[in-house]
Formats: sequence, C-alpha cells, structure tokens
Amino acid sequence: MTDADLNIEFDKLIANVCAPVFKRLDFKKSGTNFYKKTDEIIQTFNLQKSPFNSKDQLSFTGNIGFIEPEAHLKLYQVDSLPNFPKCTDSIVQFRLGQITDGTDYWYKITHKSEITLLTTKLEKDMQKVQEFFETHVTFLSLEEYICDKTNINPFWAEAGRFALLKKLGRDKEASRVLAKV
Repeated sequence: MTDADLNIEFDKLIANVCAPVFKRLDFKKSGTNFYKKTDEIIQTFNLQKSPFNSKDQLSFTGNIGFIEPEAHLKLYQVDSLPNFPKCTDSIVQFRLGQITDGTDYWYKITHKSEITLLTTKLEKDMQKVQEFFETHVTFLSLEEYICDKTNINPFWAEAGRFALLKKLGRDKEASRVLAKV
C-alpha cells in the first residue's frame, strides 16, 4: 500500500462510514467538514489528519463542536455567522475520542492495517457521535458537558462556560468565570 493508497482508504472511510451518518442527521458537508443548524445551536464535526503523517502511516481523529449563535457574534465581534460553520468556529469543541474512548483517540491506517477492524471501530464510534448529536440539540443540553472542563478544549472551556451561563441568565456565575480568566 502506498501513501496514495492510505489517502484512498481514508477517503473511503469518510464516504462509506462517516458521511452516511451525517446525511441521516441532515448535516451539510464540505470535504471533511459537516454542520447542522438546530433551532438554537450549530453542531459541527470534522475529520482531521495528523500533521505528522508519513508514507507509511495516516492518522486521523474527529472533532466535535457547538456554536451558540449569539455568543459567537459577540465573541468574534462580527455581524453574521460563517456561511459554512466549522469546528474551529465553535466555542465548545472537543475530540471524538472524548465520547468514544474517554481520551484523545487517533485512528491509524498503515500498510499493514486491517481495514475491516478499523472500519468496525469507526462505525461503532460514529453511532455514538450520532446519538450525541441527536441528544445535544440545544445549548442547555450541553450544560453538564460544558461544566466538566476536562471534556472540552481547554482554550475554549471558560468561554463555553461563560456563554452557557449568560444564556441561562446566571449572570453572577458567568461573572465569576470571567473574573478567573
């Protein structure tokens, strides 16, 4: 298997395993990025290749993100949301492995990979992603997850908590979060 073959296998996993899940959920797709607007938030997902990939190994992970529109507009001081929101636009973001393996999990494709085992693991994990997105369609539904700072990207943990608390009208708690930053 060549490095081109590794990329072909990666593309097949997206097309055959990931994309069908997001299609069922009515997400829009662009490359390895997916998003869906709910009544209250924007859900995002993307597959990210490792910058350390080589001709012998391709590693990738999934990123999950949530955008609360009002907080996004204020935080970024913009008048409108992105045309195609991505995980990098999200104030609540974390790795797929946080909900599937409890850690930052990276899938690996090598010349010796057993693609069927990798496919089975990814299918199982994507089922959990589907359930997670179906369960978390409002900012309030993310409250417990956001308040556990070990779950989300540490860069955005406090911003996510602040936005959630402001949205819930818990201004005193939000002010305390802001004062710690």
